Order: sequence, then structure tokens, then C-alpha cells
Amino acid sequence: HAEMVAFDRLRQEDKALGRGDMRDVEVFVTVEPCIMCASALGQLRAARVVFGCRNTVFGGCGTVLSLLECKEGVLDNEAITLLR
Repeated sequence: HAEMVAFDRLRQEDKALGRGDMRDVEVFVTVEPCIMCASALGQLRAARVVFGCRNTVFGGCGTVLSLLECKEGVLDNEAITLLR
């Protein structure tokens, strides 16, 4: 759930700057966000989510449930290699 750790840090910084949402934040992750993270990213209004390989067990961007529109397959072979 690294997406949530990163967003928590960004939210803390944004609160200090007086901003309220993440509409201009693009999230790049190795694996498709899980259902929980995809839902949270949608609620936080992330501008875009890009991932390498699908999460065939818990994917929340269309593989298991479609909770968030994401760009998939970016450097997918490299992402799979990192996970091995």
C-alpha cells in the first residue's frame, strides 16, 4: 500500500500549503493498486494513476474490480522482473 504512504505525506504537505485535493498529482506504481488503494486514490481525486503489471488477486483498476480508471502496462515486463 505504498500509494497510501506517499499520499499521506503529500496530504500533510498540502495542508501546510492550504490545498484541499490532489487533482494535479499523478501516481506511478509498479503494480495495479489494490481495491482499497484504488478507492482511496479515487476519493483523493488523483489526476492519473499509471501502473506496470496487473494485480490478478486484488486489482482495483479493472483486473478484479473497476474502481478507478488507470493507464496500465507501462514497463510491465520490468515491473514483473522487479517483483520476482
